[in-house]
Amino acid sequence: MPATFDSKAETVVLATEITRVRYLDDEPIIIDRDYVLKAVIPEILALPKSLSLFELFEQQLGLTISHATKTITIETLSIQDKQLMKLPEAGVVVVVRSETFLSDGRTLSYTESRHRADKFKSVEFARRH
Repeated sequence: MPATFDSKAETVVLATEITRVRYLDDEPIIIDRDYVLKAVIPEILALPKSLSLFELFEQQLGLTISHATKTITIETLSIQDKQLMKLPEAGVVVVVRSETFLSDGRTLSYTESRHRADKFKSVEFARRH
């Protein structure tokens, strides 16, 4: 489904929007909304449930993903959060926004992942030298 994504650029970026709900123990805990840039992948016809987007990009399309930048914030529940994750009227979600880059420097996709705050855990690895 075509969409536009408000990127850092001054121009509108055409993208394919993919929305998925992720479950843990039959509970909806994450809403993933990915925007795959049409300049890199003009069309995504179907995505099997067993295949991740990165598997599609790298294994089936031969792209090489280099890195991503991520921003993590705490935000008030949206109407869609409440509906898709079956959450109460008031509360917050952890929102992880990322921009994924290919090895040639091009942006491949933007992602917004909305996590139930009571199920969220982040582990980071830091290396000094």
